[in-house]
Amino acid sequence: MRPKTSAQQLPRSAPFAMARNRNPHNQTYRPTPKNLLTYAFSLLESGLVNDADSSQSRHEVGKEPISHWILLPLRRYSDFRGRSRRREYWAFTAFGLSLYAGFAFLDVAAGWWHEDWGIGPLTLLFSVTFTVPALAVGARRLHDIDMSGWWQAMGLIPVVGWIPLMVLGCLAGHPGLNQYGLSPKEVLD
Repeated sequence: MRPKTSAQQLPRSAPFAMARNRNPHNQTYRPTPKNLLTYAFSLLESGLVNDADSSQSRHEVGKEPISHWILLPLRRYSDFRGRSRRREYWAFTAFGLSLYAGFAFLDVAAGWWHEDWGIGPLTLLFSVTFTVPALAVGARRLHDIDMSGWWQAMGLIPVVGWIPLMVLGCLAGHPGLNQYGLSPKEVLD
């Protein structure tokens, strides 16, 4: 187990030591994707990295900044259980759509956009990366209104499939306990 330290106690070469499979605290360390994600989130939560989300003392409960709601689905990227609030769902959706538009612009500007396929390498990478978190937050949002996450399959209906999903995403969640768990609003309060 790594001793708790402040950011000032870490050597300046700590990120490079981590990249060379060595812990900055001289312990054997073999990074895996899960370890790196866990380490990154632990730094954010412990306050070693100055992030607005990491300090709940600055914010009242339920008054988190928008970045909290954008990053929450990424932290719970493969969790299809439980419930998500409208704020979390729509913040993540708006963030995802704006990132997609930005990557599409870069693909077109760089000349990488394939007219036949309707996608470029940056948008393809983004789509592959964000598919699981988007499906997970969508399923949790549907759970909040007491519906199965499989209702997301409506989005596969050409042209009009997204309309009912958009309406369902706007509905208020059921208060209290439902078959998918406690209301996320009550968990925060």
